[in-house]
Amino acid sequence: MPILLWLLADILQIKGRFGAYIIARNWSSVVVAFAFIVPAIAELSGLIIHEITIFTEILLLGFVLFYHFKIAMVTLEKSWAFCAALVFADFVLAVFIGELFWGVFLSTTGLAT
Repeated sequence: MPILLWLLADILQIKGRFGAYIIARNWSSVVVAFAFIVPAIAELSGLIIHEITIFTEILLLGFVLFYHFKIAMVTLEKSWAFCAALVFADFVLAVFIGELFWGVFLSTTGLAT
């Protein structure tokens, strides 16, 4: 998404704020990664059951999307609609790329059933 956003920065009129957005977005990934590790470790250690882990991660996903929305609002100084569309597009693109990667990975390694 950052490369696509960089290519569209002039058209979207965010070129002057693009660097700040990417830096804040990348550093937020560190916080997000730690947030998702906690329920996984709790499940692996037997402290919580799998269903609670899934529920917690769905709640965390909602928080992450809101967090990225706020980062976009503050750094890009654009409307809420623009920032919501940006976060939604980023999420959809990430899911698409993830599914594409795992589909190719599983088919080439012979792990797909």
